[in-house]
Amino acid sequence: MNFNSRESLIRFLPVSFVGFYAASMRLRLWILVAVSFVFYVVSGLEVLLAFMILWGFGIAFFRKMAEAVSDRRRGLSADSNADNVQVFQFLHG
Repeated sequence: MNFNSRESLIRFLPVSFVGFYAASMRLRLWILVAVSFVFYVVSGLEVLLAFMILWGFGIAFFRKMAEAVSDRRRGLSADSNADNVQVFQFLHG
């Protein structure tokens, strides 16, 4: 399914908007994740695989960044600098 297809505009987009705005603020992020997952499942296997790989890299990256920030706030600057170097090496590999 393409973003600009009639199926997307007539069926998928209105249901997504209604679901997003009907949900509480706490659940809106998870609604977006679920809607994205459904969209990529309908789009095809290779698109779904790319989505899952990027999702995994995104979670790993932000988890590592959150650990570095929390270490820095606790005063562990040497460890956080090493973490930043590892993340930089991972990204620019």
